[in-house]
Amino acid sequence: MLVISSLSPRALQLGHGLVGGEGVDEAFGEPSRLFVTYGAKDAVTRPEMARRVLDLNDNVRLSAYPDAGHAPFYDELARFVTT
Repeated sequence: MLVISSLSPRALQLGHGLVGGEGVDEAFGEPSRLFVTYGAKDAVTRPEMARRVLDLNDNVRLSAYPDAGHAPFYDELARFVTT
């Protein structure tokens, strides 16, 4: 996974932390179906973000992975592919 991440363009790597929150509430509030996957041991994304999405949209389905970090698809592959 580190190799894949390192293949991202340098501008993307540098700008990732500069992304603002403008329009995020509207974007997550609009979809008629939305599936949020969250690893409880994620050291990158705070759990408040998943909760915020749930508050914004009644059509959200949350799939929480208590033993996963930032990459539930890697940390809990067997469950991820069957969810």
